[in-house]
Amino acid sequence: MTNLCRAEHAVFLGTTHTAKRIADHMASFYENQQNARRKTKLLAFYFLCAVGLTVLAINLVLYYTLINSNNYITLKQWFTSGLGPLASLITLAVIAAGSIFKTLQIGSSGDKVAQMAGGVPLSPDTKDAKEQQLLNVVEEMALASGIKPPRIYILREESGINAFVAGLEANKTALAVTKGALDTLTRDELQGVIGHEFSHILNSDMRINVRMIGILAGILIVGQLGRILLQSSGGRTSNNKQNIAPLIGLGLFLIGSIGLFFGQIIKAALSRQREYLADASAVQFTRNPAGIGGALIKIRDAQNSSFLDTKRASELSHMCFGEVMEYKFNSLFATHPPLDLRIKAIDPRLASKLQTQPAGNASGTSASNAPPQASGFSGHAPQASSTIQAASTQGYTPSATQSTAPAAYIVPADVKQSVGQLTTEKIQLGGQIHQQLPSTLLEAAHNPEDACTLLYALLLASPQHSDKVNEALQQAFSASTLTKALQFRGQILAMPYALRLPLFDLSIPALRTLDPIQQKAFFQQVYQVINADQHYTLSECALMLLLETHLQPQKASQRTINSIRKVEADVITMLIALSYASQQARTERLAIFERELKILGIDYFGQDPALPSANTLREALARLKRLSPLLKKPLVDSAVDMVISDQKVYAAEFELLRAFCDMIDCPMPPVDPNLFAQ
Repeated sequence: MTNLCRAEHAVFLGTTHTAKRIADHMASFYENQQNARRKTKLLAFYFLCAVGLTVLAINLVLYYTLINSNNYITLKQWFTSGLGPLASLITLAVIAAGSIFKTLQIGSSGDKVAQMAGGVPLSPDTKDAKEQQLLNVVEEMALASGIKPPRIYILREESGINAFVAGLEANKTALAVTKGALDTLTRDELQGVIGHEFSHILNSDMRINVRMIGILAGILIVGQLGRILLQSSGGRTSNNKQNIAPLIGLGLFLIGSIGLFFGQIIKAALSRQREYLADASAVQFTRNPAGIGGALIKIRDAQNSSFLDTKRASELSHMCFGEVMEYKFNSLFATHPPLDLRIKAIDPRLASKLQTQPAGNASGTSASNAPPQASGFSGHAPQASSTIQAASTQGYTPSATQSTAPAAYIVPADVKQSVGQLTTEKIQLGGQIHQQLPSTLLEAAHNPEDACTLLYALLLASPQHSDKVNEALQQAFSASTLTKALQFRGQILAMPYALRLPLFDLSIPALRTLDPIQQKAFFQQVYQVINADQHYTLSECALMLLLETHLQPQKASQRTINSIRKVEADVITMLIALSYASQQARTERLAIFERELKILGIDYFGQDPALPSANTLREALARLKRLSPLLKKPLVDSAVDMVISDQKVYAAEFELLRAFCDMIDCPMPPVDPNLFAQ
């Protein structure tokens, strides 16, 4: 991190040389994840220090309050008589209760935080041009990075220029943008701000930010209790010795102020450094310093700046793109570096450059306006099948894919390095993918009811579709739903295979809005669809597991696994599935499978392994998700080699690789679809 600290004050220009310099300072996705874990531990340490000082201060307040009420005891007697330990335990219980309550209140998806700030969900079918522009920018960047699009909220009562992301997992986040940002920023400036926020997602900064809200709430609750005591006594702090509540209330209020002081110091200590990195990342993503730089200049020069009017502004200060309030001791409490320093870190001559450029050309070409590459997404849906073994997917064993096609070449090293990373090329590719999706299917992905039907169509999207299947579907669906599903299916079959996973990704935010009853009915019909077509391919398996991962409640995070030895069987299960997805002959497939296991230090003496069931895959991927970030890297590298080493890469097998990486929290961006075998 030493180089990173030095880089904070470096001048980052929008040239190729500078872009490379920024990239050199960027840690890998896995290193950023590991650093985020360390920062979480650092946050816990700061919190414990603040709690210790708070407990000590409360003991002193209560002790001197007792002296004031003529119940004189020595300080030693206070701690040895049991009064001190009792006061400490009660204080710890109150702080813990405050932190736990706030943590449970805000949840894990980020939606509660956005709603707490006054956010209103953005309707995907909005007719507002600015809101549609925001939706397109977010979806293109999500497709480019390989993560599910965050649910978008608009802070309609906020005229300042600001934004934030919230959530504990990259694929379950909420993005809030102020009305002022929508009304004021150009598309390139908005893209720069969104790029800054996506950096926080990919670097796991937003996890620390959400944790910080919950943790600091425990410290602040002491001051809130003091305020309640003061208000209940009318604010009187007279010498009435029979009423010590006002004195205790005043003491707790003052202690709460100390807690607020420590809270701001903790926020500032953990936030400023990350803002420089996120700014640099936005420049790296877009290669357009004028984008994010222009947004910062508008904040600096705007009358309403980036301040928020919500009473929750203080709680959200460390999460936002810009400062949400003014601090009397700005250098000490501010959660963001000064705007002039942030602008100079991007380009010290940026302001003068923007002033001399003609109107409308103040920033570079938008990703969405980049010339599209030649069309030709290609790939093959899995064809071979096996008989369904049970009425529930718990017992299904997916069949391997079969296809014959000419070879194509994708560089394995490029794919490995792309995990959790955004680049200008990927953003342009995300825009092209977004543009190539049929408009009717894209509209369906934005509507909860139609998104369900779209998922049924994706599961049915195999050329094999018999009358028997139609009969089974007629019993499971209404005539209108079935008709629409088959229409969607026809469009899906007609489009390139490599567009299927992006279409699935864009449907997740709409599907998350289903209530528990609707979600239960949806999953029941998903299983009926899988039963109906009498095919259970790896592609269907991946879609079903992704749905469960991103829609159904997950168990509380378990302890991180820090040894590959503890998950050897799960590694074998994942690589077996990828092995079957490849189009290689048995001998070649087994040779690559055994080679990758050996690289990972795993000895395998079995024969040709059988294709794992959906339930086995589900459990294996859930455990692999718990691997420490630095242990995930060699696993993902081996998985990439499994798919790409034969230089015959099909869209279906590569998208299966992306799906598995998604389920272990290693988002893998798409590659140029023209490189797939056809």
